[in-house]
Parts: sequence; C-alpha cells; structure tokens
Amino acid sequence: MRSFSIALILVFAACKPPERKDVAVEETDTDGDGLNDDQEAAFGSDPNNVDSDGDGLGDGEEVVAGSSPTAEDTDGDDLTDAQEFQETGTDPANRDTDGGGTPDGVEVNEDSTNPLDPEDDEIPPVDSDGDGLYDDEEEALGLDPLNPDSDGDGLEDGDPNDPDPSNPDTDGDSLSDGEEVEDFGTDPAAEDTDGDGLTDGQEVLEVGTDPTTADSDNDALTDGEEVNTYDTDPNDNDSDGDGLRDGEEVNDHQTDPNEQDTDGGGCNDGDEVDAGRNPNNPNDDC
Repeated sequence: MRSFSIALILVFAACKPPERKDVAVEETDTDGDGLNDDQEAAFGSDPNNVDSDGDGLGDGEEVVAGSSPTAEDTDGDDLTDAQEFQETGTDPANRDTDGGGTPDGVEVNEDSTNPLDPEDDEIPPVDSDGDGLYDDEEEALGLDPLNPDSDGDGLEDGDPNDPDPSNPDTDGDSLSDGEEVEDFGTDPAAEDTDGDGLTDGQEVLEVGTDPTTADSDNDALTDGEEVNTYDTDPNDNDSDGDGLRDGEEVNDHQTDPNEQDTDGGGCNDGDEVDAGRNPNNPNDDC
C-alpha cells in the first residue's frame, strides 16, 4: 500500500505543469528622455533627440510640465517653455498664467511686471470692433464698442471725417454723414456746404444741383437765388431761352429771367439787347 501511494505521488508530480514566471517586457527609450519610443511616436517627437523642439526642456520634462515636446513656445506667449518652467515659474501651457489680462511674455519682456500677480498687469487698451476708437472711448461717447459704425451712417466711429459718430446726419441736411463724405464730397458738419442758400439735401434730393458749387449752371445767380428768389432753373443758365443768361437779366438788364419778352413788345430780350434796344421798352422793339 505504501508503495502504491508513493507511485501515485510520482505520477501527479510528473503531470503538474511547470510554474510560469512573468517576463518583464522592456520598453525602449532610445534617447533616454523619459519617454519610450512609442510615446514619442504618439506625441510626434523625435525618439532620437532628448529635446525635440530645442527649447531647453527634455521631451519627458515637457510632458510632465504639460507643454508640447514639439513646440518651443507651447502657449505662444513669447517665453520658451524652458523659460517658463525653469525661470519664471509660469505655466508653459497658459499664455497668461496669472489671468490678469497681460500675456506672460509681455509682463516679463516689456512691462517688467510679475507674471504670477494679476494685480500688476498693464492691460493695453482694447478696440474690440476695430473702428479706431478704444472701447473705453466708445463707452464714454455713448457708442457701441462692438459695432464699428454705431450710428449706421456708413462711416466707422473712429473715422476723422465723421463729426459725430453717434448721429447719422450730424448737420441735419437729410444726407447721412457717410453719403456726404463718400458720395457727394460735401461737409457732413455743414448743412449748406457751398453756401448757396440751399441745404446739401435739397440740392441732391430735390433740385438736382451740385451741393459743392454755389452756381451749378454758371449763370451768375446762386442756386439758392434761383430757387428761392427768382424761381428760375438752377440747372439751366437761360431759364426762359431768350438768349440772355439768368444772371444777365437780373443783374445787368433788370429783365424777367422767366419771360422771353419782358416788355411784351414782340422781340425777345436777347434780340433786343443784341440790337441795342431796351428790353424793358415795348416801343422800340424790332
């Protein structure tokens, strides 16, 4: 019986599989930067270069610091990742570490302020809508800092040609400031640019005369005189077609610029003048 038991034990011993021993798989880190080659492939860094981006921090250090091993200045703040990690103590993945409004690089390189203290940030003025006025200026003027043309007149708020960026028609002449500057060449701060007695809007919208020329038809009467005083046509230098310009009739001969034959004598005023007769005397008509 004892012999049988011993034999049985030997059989079981022979059938027992050998014990497994775990074998460690060695991961290759060719350049010894703390990242194995597979990790470097995932980050896009060079497995044969300890510092792939040449910023002074090893690839492995960058990953630990939260910066990119393939970008010299991960956050674009004008400080290299190595400067931030080793010198300034700022976050190489955050361009404004203290959240004060000024990038770390500006604080260190230009303002000489502490990039870890938000209270000393020198925040540059902001022009959010790009219209040439800073936001605080716009707010002081009652303008919209997010709208480059607050009054909708066709001129940006900061345009030096816009006399009042909060009023679309500064001079109240029925033309917007933008129309005056861009389309008609008139003064948006003067309702009668040419001083002829008609507003710029009247000339453009009603009469059809030139708002930059006092005498559009060059007849020696201003456009305003023709419209408001003599009821002549400011676009026709001889309103009645008698051969005399309206200004000649009014200023030289005292004839009616709306009547071809002022004296009713049968000859028009121009013919009488040419013949040396008096256009105001019907008895000497031809």
